Amino acid sequence: MIKNREQLVSIIIPAKDLDKFTFECIRHCKNLNYEDIEIILLPDVAPQSSLEGVIVIPTGDVTPAEKKNIGVKNAKGGICAFLDSDAYPDEKWLKNAMPLLDDVSIGVVGGPNLTPGEDNFYQKLSGEILAEKICSGKFADRYKTGNKHFCLELPSCNFFIRKKILEDIGGFNKRFLTAEDADLCFRIRKKNMKILYSPSVIVYHHRRPLFFPHARQVWRYGQDKAGIIKKDFAFDKLYYFIPVFFMFAFAGGLFLLFNSFLRWVYVAFILLYFSLLLVATNGSIKKRIIIFTGIILTHFSYAFGFVSGLLKRFK
Repeated sequence: MIKNREQLVSIIIPAKDLDKFTFECIRHCKNLNYEDIEIILLPDVAPQSSLEGVIVIPTGDVTPAEKKNIGVKNAKGGICAFLDSDAYPDEKWLKNAMPLLDDVSIGVVGGPNLTPGEDNFYQKLSGEILAEKICSGKFADRYKTGNKHFCLELPSCNFFIRKKILEDIGGFNKRFLTAEDADLCFRIRKKNMKILYSPSVIVYHHRRPLFFPHARQVWRYGQDKAGIIKKDFAFDKLYYFIPVFFMFAFAGGLFLLFNSFLRWVYVAFILLYFSLLLVATNGSIKKRIIIFTGIILTHFSYAFGFVSGLLKRFK
């Protein structure tokens, strides 16, 4: 029996299809060390048979942001907790997150989305690459257990927020495919509420394997981050430009090779970059080569995606 509606957590899971990862996610949600929950699953089409203990709402072929908004509209809980369908929570996920929401100055709580141990070799390397500071900068803590801190944004694969805040702020922006969570966080921060990362609020998130699926996902991240800047420019979003500046410095610097002095400046820049990449790699020769290549690919995929986003006309 629900003692307090405000303490009821509505776990909202947008999904394309009901695959093995979706069922894994649901199974772990049912095993959470927390009493008052409801599980809302939002696939494109209804399953052929009912899922015990799960509220299934078919949405049709819509964006993840639209699915989340539908989930919020149907949620009975005072807290909405978002998971990706290819992720699953740690047993203490809710128990560790809920006390953090007692502070009314905090708008969003989240934590790391770690690579599951059962992922394959190329998925695990994808996770290792994303967890490297040289690759992801301040966002690297999303992929490992960092220190508790306030941040600019958090991903909605591990995302707690009060339903009332979502309703007051207008929900997720459906114009974005991957950055609807970042856009929401920036709007929440404009309301003078904080975004809190806690290393104890853990989910496990299956990775896109290297190389093409990983690069395609990162390209999309870059495209949507550019969309956020086009929608509402602010200086605290300039961080998104860093890989783009690097790409132009890397490519444009080739012309400096014809200048006797600047040639060495460019060579020093490239050597420093490659040296930092080498420091970030460890393990066997094969693993080092893959991670080295993967970080470069990640930077360029993001940068090209970002430029594409600057040129794209968002609806």
